[in-house]
Amino acid sequence: IAALFKVFPWPFFSWLVANVHQISWFPHIEQTAHFINALLIATTCILFIRIYAEITNNEGSLWVAAVLVLTLVGVNKYRADVMKDFGYWCFYLAGFYSLLRYYKRPSWAVAIGWQIFTGLAVLFRIEGLVVVAMGPLVLFFKNVPLKERVIQTARLYSIYIIGLIGLLIAMVFVDTSRIDVQLGRLSTIVYHLNIDSWIKIFNSAVRKVGEIYWYEGSHDKHYHVLAIIYASSLFIYVLTKIVECPSFPYFLV
Repeated sequence: IAALFKVFPWPFFSWLVANVHQISWFPHIEQTAHFINALLIATTCILFIRIYAEITNNEGSLWVAAVLVLTLVGVNKYRADVMKDFGYWCFYLAGFYSLLRYYKRPSWAVAIGWQIFTGLAVLFRIEGLVVVAMGPLVLFFKNVPLKERVIQTARLYSIYIIGLIGLLIAMVFVDTSRIDVQLGRLSTIVYHLNIDSWIKIFNSAVRKVGEIYWYEGSHDKHYHVLAIIYASSLFIYVLTKIVECPSFPYFLV
């Protein structure tokens, strides 16, 4: 595993392709990767249709969802490429479908399914941690007693909480001085969990803004002004990207 992290920043998809290729009948590993992607794309389309049915409660208009997902730019433009994103989309939608079902009919089985699917999504793209952290919080908007909302939300975090406790215990006995070598891109997350690192990054960015637009050393004299300008610009940029994210077909739903 440590060797994989040295070559790939987040190597699960590469590991999956290599191991499936060993037991497959394909002569070239690239064909195995395309086969896996084809299965993931097909599953993604099916999940999209099931999510549409779960939201609308209308089995008679599933063709609308089918046409919509089959004409999405993201599906057609990159379907010939070997990408780990297909795995992320597939298991992200599987987790979202589980969350929809859990919202309507809470059960331990669906809660465990949500955690398994979102965990697999994280293995494909580490950005899935945001979904894991924020997704279950939607349950706090349910019209049920607060105690019930807390219990239902805790179910969706149960396996992750156990895993996190285990990780913290393991870190006590692990040499963290080699964490960059051992964890690859995951070390970036561990680094950014430290608030001091965020302050250092912010100060560095503010200093660069001052040197580019004013003059060298302006960071020290006008730090508060520069900090407000940089923070405001960053907030507007992120907000713009959030607004731009949904493609046009999503607004048709």
